[in-house]
Amino acid sequence: MPAASPLRRSVPRRTVMRGLAATGTLGSVAALVGCTSESGGSRPEADSATPPPTPTSAPTADDTALVEELRGRVSAAHAHVRAVRRSQPERAAALRGLERTHAEHAEALGGLIAVGPPGGQNDARRALAQLARTETRLIAALARGARSADSGALALLLASASAGLSQRLAAIDA
Repeated sequence: MPAASPLRRSVPRRTVMRGLAATGTLGSVAALVGCTSESGGSRPEADSATPPPTPTSAPTADDTALVEELRGRVSAAHAHVRAVRRSQPERAAALRGLERTHAEHAEALGGLIAVGPPGGQNDARRALAQLARTETRLIAALARGARSADSGALALLLASASAGLSQRLAAIDA
């Protein structure tokens, strides 16, 4: 059974959707509508019948800039993981999960941005070490973003993404 996305495990769908509305990234809500708990539990009927409140204020310029910056960083990390995965088929299974996680996080932030892969690494060990450094920097950037976000929902989303990536990275023998 495939592992659940860190966003799917940690943040209720309604909370994520409120955060996306508050930060102006409603374009990604369609991708999140299908998110469900992997545990098989069901939500109470009252919860599913109550629509989330409409945000009363526009997203702040700071949060909009933060989302765009982190969307670029997540997209670059996604391209890096993809390049390493393609060059090291023996690690493809472990890296595919990390690649999917980046794609889901980017989608929650508005979608992947087209970026080229990083410079080629011929040595597999060096490529994995560089990947670990890239992931560690992204985890730190997401955590900083969570602390500086004006929107509580955005802060929760970023903190969840940071924690999820930390878990993914720990599971990869890099």
